[in-house]
Amino acid sequence: MIREKQHPAPDTPLIVLLKLAGEQCNINCTYCFERRKPYEGSARFDGDLTEKALKTFAGHPVRVILHGGEPLLVGKRRMAEILRSIYASEVDVRGVGIQTNGLLLDPEWIGLFDEYFPELDWGLSFDGPGQANSNRRDHSDRETHDGAVRALKILADHGKRPGVISVINSAHVDVSPVEFFEPFHRVRDVISGLSLVPCFDFTVKPRIWNSQSGARILQMMSVNGPEWAVSPEFYSQYVVSVMREWIARGDWRHYSLEPVVNVVGNITGNSRIARSTTFGFADENHVVTVYPNGRMGPHDRIENGQVGVMDLSPDPSSIDRLLENTRTTHAAEWKDLLERCNGCSYWEFCRGGELHERREMRKSDREDEYCASRMEIIDAVRSEIE
Repeated sequence: MIREKQHPAPDTPLIVLLKLAGEQCNINCTYCFERRKPYEGSARFDGDLTEKALKTFAGHPVRVILHGGEPLLVGKRRMAEILRSIYASEVDVRGVGIQTNGLLLDPEWIGLFDEYFPELDWGLSFDGPGQANSNRRDHSDRETHDGAVRALKILADHGKRPGVISVINSAHVDVSPVEFFEPFHRVRDVISGLSLVPCFDFTVKPRIWNSQSGARILQMMSVNGPEWAVSPEFYSQYVVSVMREWIARGDWRHYSLEPVVNVVGNITGNSRIARSTTFGFADENHVVTVYPNGRMGPHDRIENGQVGVMDLSPDPSSIDRLLENTRTTHAAEWKDLLERCNGCSYWEFCRGGELHERREMRKSDREDEYCASRMEIIDAVRSEIE
């Protein structure tokens, strides 16, 4: 049987990523993909651009994510304009969220967001305790661990339960899965989810910034590629080990763990918990990225070094053209990448991965290892629930 990704149902909300500050950020993560794009200047969103962006999506339900770079860098005055524009929009906005590193967070920020969207979905980027977070450093090459922990406390003190994204990278090699898991276990009633995202940066060529942390990133580049990447095998073993702690210590009752919960949904056929992650069945074409230069494009991880592919337009057909062009452009690529999935008994549970991951696996000649790692995660999940 020929395997293929499916387009989301017509009534599925488009995920709209607003790159509020473009690639600008108050920290300089070694693996940051946003800074690999050819941004020009230092434009930022304001209320007018937000209004213009949302009008582009007239006729489509949307879920808006305030993204970056670091979105809080736009400042409170400009953020208030952005939030007012979203709140007053006639577009069918079905949810608003933010992804932040949290270092600029304070109670005043919480109050500002609560004024417009008290049910805002908070996302916190934090790679774990101590050494695990060491590839997330500021421009003076100082660690950011304590700032992220402080942000988590501020959110908890105000009744917010953020989802945490942890990028599993080379910094985790010296941090056991049990050691990594422990601080999340202690705040299990504070977080809503923990998502373990792989860093498969085998062939990337980052832009090096003129800073102390930029010099460190340069030192981490070798003839074999970026030293912050981890192998698919390491990633799958880490996920499985964390999953076993999550189950054994009862944390599954308190917060979700990705990609584990998504795999459970695939195995059980429970579409309610089978969310759109690397183990999702739908392609990435329900994600649209809007940049502060007034342009928009597809999912921010699959643009191949572009900062938008077309200008924002009040013409309601413009977003449909973008979505159709993206699907057409990627259809042949997906067909080629998924050819090895034909006849694979894991397809219904695996779903083929994400486009940017599959591209990287092919370029680095790691497709067999990638498939084996996904099978390992699936087998481990099945052994726990069957």
